[in-house]
Amino acid sequence: MYKKEDIIRYFAAENKVKFGSINSNAVLGRVLGRLKKEEKKDIESIKRDVEQVCSEIDLMDIEDVKKIIGEFKDGMNFSDKKKKVVKGLKELPNAVKGKVVTRTAPSPSGYLHIGHVFNIILNYEYAKKYKGRFVLRLEDTNPGNIDKEAYEKIPEDVEWLVNDKVKVVVQSDRMELYYKYMEDLFRRGKAYVCKCKPEEFRKYVGNNEKCPHRDASVEENLKEWENMMDYYEEGEAVVRLRTDLEHPNPAVRDFPIFRINRKEHPLQGRKYNVWPLMNFSVAIDDHELGITHVIRGKDHIINTERQKYIYDYFGWKHPEFIHLGRINFTDFKISKSETKKKIDEGVYRSWDDPRLPFLVAFKRRGFKAESFRKYVLDVGISERDRKTTYKEFVKKLEYFNRQIIDPVSNRYFFVEDPVLIDVPMEDKDVELPLHPDFDRGKRILRFRGKVYISRKDYRKFKGKTVRLKNFVTIGLEEEIKVKGDEKADIVLWVPEESVEGEIFMDDGSVLKGRFEKNIVNESVDNTVQLEKMFFARIDYIEKDNIYKGVKLYYTHR
Repeated sequence: MYKKEDIIRYFAAENKVKFGSINSNAVLGRVLGRLKKEEKKDIESIKRDVEQVCSEIDLMDIEDVKKIIGEFKDGMNFSDKKKKVVKGLKELPNAVKGKVVTRTAPSPSGYLHIGHVFNIILNYEYAKKYKGRFVLRLEDTNPGNIDKEAYEKIPEDVEWLVNDKVKVVVQSDRMELYYKYMEDLFRRGKAYVCKCKPEEFRKYVGNNEKCPHRDASVEENLKEWENMMDYYEEGEAVVRLRTDLEHPNPAVRDFPIFRINRKEHPLQGRKYNVWPLMNFSVAIDDHELGITHVIRGKDHIINTERQKYIYDYFGWKHPEFIHLGRINFTDFKISKSETKKKIDEGVYRSWDDPRLPFLVAFKRRGFKAESFRKYVLDVGISERDRKTTYKEFVKKLEYFNRQIIDPVSNRYFFVEDPVLIDVPMEDKDVELPLHPDFDRGKRILRFRGKVYISRKDYRKFKGKTVRLKNFVTIGLEEEIKVKGDEKADIVLWVPEESVEGEIFMDDGSVLKGRFEKNIVNESVDNTVQLEKMFFARIDYIEKDNIYKGVKLYYTHR
């Protein structure tokens, strides 16, 4: 025996392998041909299941799709042997329940975008899995590249994403701690102040030679450290960590750990002129905060090598370093600085413009945090880099989000660019369900002689017979006539007593029209489905004057 879900997965995978892209209608036909009579009673439900499975499988690599077909023995003679499914996260090395501490560490140079999602969710979920702690650290030791709004917005986005309060650490508040450890390194003979020009230093390390400042005494280095604070200008001196001049990677040889930066800091003002570079502050903080597992991308492998030197010089135990493959978007790059420039120029409305790949934009459109979690856990962790397009990413995210919002999204009518027409029939209250599949109550559309339909439909069907959805069939002639229940194209409508409003779309356009009046019973932030159109999030409702001020943001279809 085989289940309906198995049949759908099999034929969707077969269609993908044969044609490269899935035709959900073709899959539906094959599925219906295999189902028993009693299983075909709810065709609409089957159709939705087919569309969801097809959307999911259409995004998979072809080799993984072939594996689905391989789960079944002799085609449709399904094997009773179930494929073993590994659920949840892989085990972390040397993880002790109650002792695991993870962190995510974005720079407050702008808002969080989709590239931050994997690191945040994986680190939080691992801390949760082992009943440990999760830390959000804002790495703001580069005064010239900070957006002050991000100090507030990043914690908001992270807490929304993980649905939990998080501990927030701000690096610029810890400068005295970094100074203390820096002076300790000087006294241990593990660091020195270097005044070489960058090109001169590169020549030295390229030849495995030490620079002239490397053998300065502790006293000389502490004096030069003071000079960096008070006298030297930007670029005149840096602090370097003494490493191995024979190291196979020149980038690890005596790398810099402090530099002069006299720009004003949004929080600290001009209190500090010498700032730690990432590898120093990160190593100090990871130790001080008790981070046990550092989970980050493969692009940090060299940084891991650098940070291990700092751990060793202080005699500290290394955390477990876990390097993940990156998800590379092949069709665009995210630039916070470029985005901010375009916002200032008016190209985008704000960081939550629906065209942008930032979390605040997805949130405003009505994507739920749980959909991101499902996406991350579905993709899983791997050391292999992955490539995807932004369109494919969003399509899969929509699949997970649809599962969450569909059962709780009430249905309503919307008419774009409306035209008011007379319908010659008696007043009538049209009762419709708020949801076709779940008992969420009823809604009433009060017909009182006139209805709005879209100008597009009015022009397209002029002189033809149409069916006002769930209401009545009419002839769109010079004098509109009510007809019998004959077969006709369906058009959307709303009563004359309706609500003006607009919908902000994901391409930057705005749809203006009228909603059925019932939509004002919704709350801001609810998602709804506009029938025959798409899901949308309620952004604003002016209830005191229901004829103005209803605004929605497009979510997805």
